[in-house]
Amino acid sequence: MKELISIIVPIYNTEAYLQECIQSVLKQTYRHWELLLVDDGSTDKSGEICESYAADDNRIKVFHQNNAGQSKARNTALEFCEGKYYTFLDSDDRLSEDALEILYTSMRNTDSDISCGGGFSFGNRTRKAVCMPDGKYVLNAEEACRRMFIQDGLNSNTVAKLYRAHLWNQVKFPENHIFEDVPIMYKIVLNSNQVSFCDRYVYEQRSRAGSTTRKDWSDERKIYVTYSQAVYEDIKQRLPQMAEEAFVYYLTAVIDNYIHVSLSRNNKDYREYREELYRTIKENDAIVRKYPCLRRMRKRIIVCKLGLGGGTKRYLFKTKIGKRKRRYNMDIKGKVKNRGGVYRGHHRSI
Repeated sequence: MKELISIIVPIYNTEAYLQECIQSVLKQTYRHWELLLVDDGSTDKSGEICESYAADDNRIKVFHQNNAGQSKARNTALEFCEGKYYTFLDSDDRLSEDALEILYTSMRNTDSDISCGGGFSFGNRTRKAVCMPDGKYVLNAEEACRRMFIQDGLNSNTVAKLYRAHLWNQVKFPENHIFEDVPIMYKIVLNSNQVSFCDRYVYEQRSRAGSTTRKDWSDERKIYVTYSQAVYEDIKQRLPQMAEEAFVYYLTAVIDNYIHVSLSRNNKDYREYREELYRTIKENDAIVRKYPCLRRMRKRIIVCKLGLGGGTKRYLFKTKIGKRKRRYNMDIKGKVKNRGGVYRGHHRSI
């Protein structure tokens, strides 16, 4: 008999997408799973939708709690998982039909503790890769962690991965903050025996304006830099040979926050914070230029520094940099391909 996989779904006011999410689980080619739906104090009909599905399928378990955030919801589910393997799914996203089969097979064939697949984001008219391994391979824990820090085929999101349950025995998500994956994923990876990769899409991430990471700037986003800096400090002590890559992980957070606050409508309220982030970026320009994951962000840094706000994309396509970028992304018929650039098969448009 195939082994039980626990699928963890935190839910808060996503009634418009929840049925699509649950249906993607019901359609899985791998059938031996349990679905843990944690209603985090939803004020819409999300809780009712969960109960209706649980009434029809005994593999579905529903938990209701007062609103306490996604981390608390995930931690609640972790207390009740019965599977030998865990995977995470957000309530507005979907699993590809053979996601569990792909990840389980990859893990079993390689005797790994973690298996990773690719994902893509989708909106009303768009569909592009978020992260895609450039083949099928296996890495030891330290090399996998190093690649995660520099975004080379592995990101620090918990989704699009399958984990052996024992990796989560002593790990909980930090509560009351966003970016909860950042301070724990490197620990999960380093505690594994090895990580397997497969170049198949297993996760479909919905892109929508109201999602957690698409809001205007607020102080809660500062935790991203705080978390990543703590990861760097920990790695510098534990694995000094990986300190530079961990510093890249920290710089990624700094740059991402700088871009986000610069493009927010309320950016004038955070001028001092923006300048602090920019100083850190400039002081480490050599590192930014060295690593492709950071170098890809340089054009946006420049535009943000010029204060162009929402005109970023239009400006880039008017500059020589933008024209050169467009020329390189044109095929012989003049059609744009691989928008956003490609680095070793990752972050590709599809």
